[in-house]
Amino acid sequence: MGDVTEDLTSRTVGGAAQLIFGHPFDTIKVKLQSQPARIPGEPPKYGGATDAWKQTLSAEGLRGLYKGMGAPLATVAAMNAVLFTVRGQMEALLRLEPGIPLTVNQQVIDGAGAGAAVSFLACPTELIKCRMLYLNPQSVNIVPISEVWRANGCSQASAEVERGARGLFKGLVPTLAREVPRNAAMFGVYDALKQYMAGGTDTSKLGRGSLIVAGGLAGLHSGSLSTQPMLSRA
Repeated sequence: MGDVTEDLTSRTVGGAAQLIFGHPFDTIKVKLQSQPARIPGEPPKYGGATDAWKQTLSAEGLRGLYKGMGAPLATVAAMNAVLFTVRGQMEALLRLEPGIPLTVNQQVIDGAGAGAAVSFLACPTELIKCRMLYLNPQSVNIVPISEVWRANGCSQASAEVERGARGLFKGLVPTLAREVPRNAAMFGVYDALKQYMAGGTDTSKLGRGSLIVAGGLAGLHSGSLSTQPMLSRA
């Protein structure tokens, strides 16, 4: 139990750090994806990522880059718990004999199953986040979530996104299409790189630097396969 608690705590802190660092980039991505259609003869609202950064900082300051981060930050621990609990259960099912590490292919299957499970938590969380980022009262089906958020908090914002729990799972299919290959690639590539660096299946003696490199490259590879569902227009 101590090992489980230590592992969950470290992964939760790491996930929070990753979110804090990466959320501004996600904000810019959503702004570029959700900007109004270009009118012929007029320039687009954002001329590119750099222009979106400049306009956001100018209009809203640094705080604008972190808009909508509350919901995913609040669920970092829960998402890590789901991801690694399911992964641990699948690992136990896939392992042929006690003590034998999984093969790379088994790690891919393991990660895919964990990704499918975590999608059911990621979908409503990211729906709220995207609605928070895409505040355009003139757009169809967009509600002024910022006012609800400030007045009543995250739980009330969740209720106002759509009347009924079913609305919180709009975009579940594209979320599954992102999380399943993303986690399959991340865990598969991570294990493959560790084995390559260790020169075999025993990776217990790898140093911290090797693990950072393997984790970074695995994250880069999984990121290239992931796509953010445009839930704000759902």
